[in-house]
Amino acid sequence: MTREGKLAVILCGLLGGLCAAGPNCASAQAPQEQAAPVYPQTKDGLKDQMATAVEAYRRGDAVAGRRLLEQFRMPQSDQWFAANFGPERGATLAKRYDRIFEKYLQSTEKTLQDIGGAKGRKLQTNLEPCRRDPPQARGSERPSGLVPVKEPICFNGFFSTVIKNNARLLGGDFKALSWEDTVIYQDGAFRFMGRGGWPFWEWEQPEEKTPTSP
Repeated sequence: MTREGKLAVILCGLLGGLCAAGPNCASAQAPQEQAAPVYPQTKDGLKDQMATAVEAYRRGDAVAGRRLLEQFRMPQSDQWFAANFGPERGATLAKRYDRIFEKYLQSTEKTLQDIGGAKGRKLQTNLEPCRRDPPQARGSERPSGLVPVKEPICFNGFFSTVIKNNARLLGGDFKALSWEDTVIYQDGAFRFMGRGGWPFWEWEQPEEKTPTSP
């Protein structure tokens, strides 16, 4: 090997050692974390966000299905509620939200498992601006009259499907599924904010007075 060739080998070795020790090179060599999905603030965005969870349950992957449903949780909810309702109400509303969201996870997971178990069945989705009229008393549930300091932009998400339990072309057992959720778009995804046509804070803690329907 010539003198120039030896110098080139030594130089390459030194550069390789520096790169291995340098933080920039290390980060370039390390596998990058998979970025969380970002769904557009559209009907198709809501459809895709729910469809990813349905497909996970269709594959029988309950762990992935639950993880994808968790994307509907408002991140750092205590800060979000404090910003929109004031710091004196933020912690209380965040705790209430966590309780409601856990019920949402349980009931929605069961529903998506039923849909995922029906071959070829897809979930129909629609998205509309949240209704502006305040809710009226219904049974033991009463409107809270709570007014946000900063009015959030809410949407009504509508979901429906029909599950056929019999493979015959005509007849068979059918099960119609439909429900409505109130959602908010935050940080690239839709976030659950209550069952039905109004966000949960519009009611006087109905989940503590009467059982919440799936």
